[in-house]
Amino acid sequence: MLRGSALILSRREIEDIPTVQSSDLKPLHVVVENIVSGDKKAQLSSWWLDLIETGVDHYLSSNQTFTDEGGRHIVYDTHAVPYNYIDQPPKSMEAIRHNHYIVQKLLSFSTLPVTETSSPQHVEFDRFLRGTSKEVYTHINHFETVSNGVLDLIRGNMIRVDQEKTQHLLADLNYLSEMKRLEDERFSGEKTSAGLSHIVPISGLILSKLHRIENELATVLRHWNRNIK
Repeated sequence: MLRGSALILSRREIEDIPTVQSSDLKPLHVVVENIVSGDKKAQLSSWWLDLIETGVDHYLSSNQTFTDEGGRHIVYDTHAVPYNYIDQPPKSMEAIRHNHYIVQKLLSFSTLPVTETSSPQHVEFDRFLRGTSKEVYTHINHFETVSNGVLDLIRGNMIRVDQEKTQHLLADLNYLSEMKRLEDERFSGEKTSAGLSHIVPISGLILSKLHRIENELATVLRHWNRNIK
């Protein structure tokens, strides 16, 4: 019974992991090899990194209105930074300054809990962080289910897998489990771990993308501010 359940679980659940090109059920040995080789984990992590890159860009381009320090309504201009911004000046330094202000404001939101007095922009950004994280962790949960099904087959001596590959799979599962624990800490506001971790949860990767954008905008401001008024 265990053998049949594990086989069905692995075949069906594997199709819910992003980047699978075909909806056809795969032979068990293909499922197992994709998992224990690390290929499926690599595909999954590549998918969520792409999702974050495009998701942040889409969020910034959503024409959400902010109010700057002078009380003016501003929106993010996705075309403000030239591709080769070191040699080519931006068409509008004001747009660069507006973008920089908006990204800094979003980053400041990440350090504050949402309350009844939070701005609509803060509430929307928190919703984006939570929504994107939830989407990714849904697929991570599927991966964990499939992987644990494979481990059950290995432990039951129903399939033979190199011990080193098994240890790598266990390490991947521990990594993903720690990601989710850190994410729970962030959204609950209850920190239980001490010190820094080399593991970054999904919300942290989203903020990292925003930090990179903020640094790029700051570089443009420093580089061209003396030459363009």
